Amino acid sequence: MFETTAVHQLLSDHQDFQAWKIVMLNSPCPWFYVTVSDYSSDGGHLRTWMMLITDPLIFRRVIHLKSESTKYGHVYLMMPVGEPGSEHMTWEHCRLVAMKEFDPDNGDDSAYAYLTADGAWEDARVAEMNVEGRMVYKSPDYDEQVAAADVTDEYIASLARQVFTIACELHGGDMRAAAAWLQTPMSALGNLAPIDITEDDLPRLMSAIGKEIRDIIM
Repeated sequence: MFETTAVHQLLSDHQDFQAWKIVMLNSPCPWFYVTVSDYSSDGGHLRTWMMLITDPLIFRRVIHLKSESTKYGHVYLMMPVGEPGSEHMTWEHCRLVAMKEFDPDNGDDSAYAYLTADGAWEDARVAEMNVEGRMVYKSPDYDEQVAAADVTDEYIASLARQVFTIACELHGGDMRAAAAWLQTPMSALGNLAPIDITEDDLPRLMSAIGKEIRDIIM
């Protein structure tokens, strides 16, 4: 949940001081940054503001609301990277192109996979679910983005070169932990270690680590 705090509460004892507010996310998690513009009945621009949403379900409901007076611009996905509290903790900031929902249909919360302009992210639970995902969001330029994606053998091979970088990100920059993970057999890979895979195994590895691109764009 987001919490807003007036700057004067942090920097001044003067209660009448008016200033912009600082927005804090109490528990690091993925969230959506949405550009919103309001218009008058004659089409005149009234204001542009930002909407911050942490709940994917709320995001879906809001983004699909039809209104003549409100229009949405680009949506950005903000992803925490690294362990909270560590010096390596940071945020990835990517424009959202598409979003899929994976509903376990057992009362548990849905898992989500995201296609961004810079790649893909996937909830770790997706790999454990034997369910078909359904598209719940596409950006206005989704078709252009997918058509522009050069999903060739060379492109897939380039993803393999990112595996070590991703391993480091998954372990907050801890090189030893990343190296150990690369050498640990995974059931999703038929008990192969990530470092032992061939190019043909790359799609399964990317799925296992939450980076499956093809499932999102196809």
